[in-house]
Amino acid sequence: MVINGGVINGTAINAASSSGRNLEALPRMWVATRYRCYLTGEADGLPTDLELPISSFQTRLRLTGDTVLTTVIKGVDAYIDAIEARSSGMLQVWREYVMFDGTTLPFLMVEAAFDEITTHTGGRAGSTGVLTARGPFAPNITEIIALTTPIYYSFSGGKRRYRCELDPRLRPGDTALINGDELVVDTIIHIVDVKTTIMEISEV
Repeated sequence: MVINGGVINGTAINAASSSGRNLEALPRMWVATRYRCYLTGEADGLPTDLELPISSFQTRLRLTGDTVLTTVIKGVDAYIDAIEARSSGMLQVWREYVMFDGTTLPFLMVEAAFDEITTHTGGRAGSTGVLTARGPFAPNITEIIALTTPIYYSFSGGKRRYRCELDPRLRPGDTALINGDELVVDTIIHIVDVKTTIMEISEV
């Protein structure tokens, strides 16, 4: 798994023109999964989107209320001017499946309106930026998505909660099928860095 979008080869994604929901079946076999982060430029009159080399990200996708996306960027000083130029942009994270022939299959995981950036300096990492985005992300049309490899289950307050293999197609409001269990998704949490990939869902 690769987090840093700056090392990814292959055809670049034009994030601003690719906001449609991809429901293509996930591949059964792949070489690697990679994450790419973009800050779109269209709303600020810019012809290109900015790709940001994230080292980790977290999400909280909600059926009601704002979805929140937080990304961490090391060496952010090199991107500050381009980020500020896209202050009205959408922050997006995509998951790519890399095939054996080198082609990629991209899925938009989350998109929200860029809200703020905070920077920190010190240590070996130099300057580190934390970009936060907020906004609605529930789809107009919901789907039924079968999830795999559940590793955690809990039932509390009348609601079920699962952790399972990350599926980038899943959205709040979708119906998740897990080992014969069926639930309408209220919240999706992603925690992804170079060592960890977690997707946790809870029902309405």
